[in-house]
Parts: sequence; C-alpha cells; structure tokens
Amino acid sequence: SGFLIAYPFLKIRAGGGPGFYPEGYALRRLGKIAPPFYLSLIVFTVYCHLHFSDPSYYLLALKWSVGLPNLVQESKDINGSYWSLAVEAQFYLVIPLLFYLVRRLSLKHASLVLFFVLVVPPFVIRYLTWPTGDLGYANVFFLNNRFPGCLDYFAWGMLFAAIYLGLPRDEASFRHL
Repeated sequence: SGFLIAYPFLKIRAGGGPGFYPEGYALRRLGKIAPPFYLSLIVFTVYCHLHFSDPSYYLLALKWSVGLPNLVQESKDINGSYWSLAVEAQFYLVIPLLFYLVRRLSLKHASLVLFFVLVVPPFVIRYLTWPTGDLGYANVFFLNNRFPGCLDYFAWGMLFAAIYLGLPRDEASFRHL
C-alpha cells in the first residue's frame, strides 16, 4: 500500500510539476473503500444482532462508521479486519498533507524526509504512551494500531517507490527487475 499510494505523489514530484496532489486521488480512495466497508458493516451488524441477540451491535456499528474504535478501544468486534481499513484510512488522509509539506523538496529529499516522518513519530509515540504491566493481546493490538501507530507500515513501500522512480529509464536496467 505504501508503494501504490505514494507512487503517484512521488511521480508528480519526480516530474518537477507545480502540483503535489494526483488528480482524483480522494474520490478514487473513497470510491474503493467506503461502499464495501459500509455494506459489510450493515451485513455484519445485522448478522451479529441476529446471532447474538444483542442490540448493542448497532451502536458499535455506528462507532465504526465514524472511525471511533480507531481512537478508543471497544470490548466487542463486528469484523476483525476493520482495524486494517482504519489504518489504511490514516495513511490515505496523512499522505496528501505530508506531500504538501515537502512540496518544495526534490524527490530524494522529500522521500527521505517522509520516510523518517512515517517511521519515527509512531515509534516515539508508542514508546512514550505504552503502559506498564501485563496488557493482554487485545490491548497490545489496540495500542499498536491506533493513530499514528501503523504509519510506519507504509514507510518502506513509499521509500521503494521513490527509489523505483529514481532508477535509470533504459530498457536494459528494468529487465532484471
């Protein structure tokens, strides 16, 4: 994801154009993520309500629909994979802002700055806010995945996209890749 999402931003940077933002980026991200997410949220909520006879799943679905479980740990889960959508959404929202902030830097300098911005703050925040004692798997999982805890997952892909764009463009160089 780091490679695929950052590549269009980096390509603009490598081209030296005046912009920093790929046209249609937000609509493409929203169109690919939101409809399946909300449809699955409805289906899993109804299933959980019928299967567990617990109407509290509607409130939980409402919380997921606005991304609240990404910030506050919930005791129940509708679908265990929703955490990854929240992490992707974090990256989708942060990456345009980061590229705006480095819009005047060269490809090389922008990619290095962004790499360190995506790696260092999540590590520091986890270190500074990590509670002591036995936390259990669910608590550790939540603490690792809250914002900005997983932005470092995307750093390497973004850096590889920058390296890829910086390679020579002759046919022979790309054959071995």
